[in-house]
Amino acid sequence: MLGTAIQIIKQASAELGLPIPVEAAASREQQAQQMLALLNACGNELVRSAEWQFLRKTATITLIDGQSEYPLASDFSKLMNQTLWETGNIYSVVGPVSGRQWAYLTNSVTLAPQYCFIIKNRAFQFAPAPGSNGTGTGTITYDYYSEGWVADYANNNQFAPIIVNDLDTPHFDFWLLVKFLKLKTWEAKGLDTQALRDDFMRTFNDVVGQDHGAPVLLLSPRRFGLPTPIPPETGFGL
Repeated sequence: MLGTAIQIIKQASAELGLPIPVEAAASREQQAQQMLALLNACGNELVRSAEWQFLRKTATITLIDGQSEYPLASDFSKLMNQTLWETGNIYSVVGPVSGRQWAYLTNSVTLAPQYCFIIKNRAFQFAPAPGSNGTGTGTITYDYYSEGWVADYANNNQFAPIIVNDLDTPHFDFWLLVKFLKLKTWEAKGLDTQALRDDFMRTFNDVVGQDHGAPVLLLSPRRFGLPTPIPPETGFGL
């Protein structure tokens, strides 16, 4: 269930026995302004707390001969590891590599047989540079988690990392945000939060479990295999 920002604030206020605001974003009331600020804090903390499926996106990097650095997607929050693949190549791009490995890659005469990368200054850096050592200048795709958890009230397909209008719609579960906002509000007032924290954590664990799902484990041999070689999830052999 989803709800607008003002619906979440009204529900949390009612449950806490606080005055229910008519508006928040344009309000001059301190309580309404504080709850909107705390709701934004709730959302941004949740973005970083789990790998939410609705935040998962795919981006494409178009490689340029001799260029080794490429900016991250504008709404990038964190990388989904082991998802960088060069188009047409059955092997993934290796990384993020350690500082020692990167120093070797960028200073050694012997170049890696496939791309390796680090993330620095909100950009991917690749070694070897595209076009060198037989590497191509095609495309690399990767999956990442976006920071855009709020749908714009005027365009539901446009997402942002902060609420600016009462009618903006956070895409986290309505009741999860209500419980988190109640907890944050009581914390800000210096009141006892143990019961609110327990209530929030129960809901958080339930929502995370429902969001992720789980792989099916087969006890019998597979009848149908994947069409291309897929490296093991452990990363062994890479």
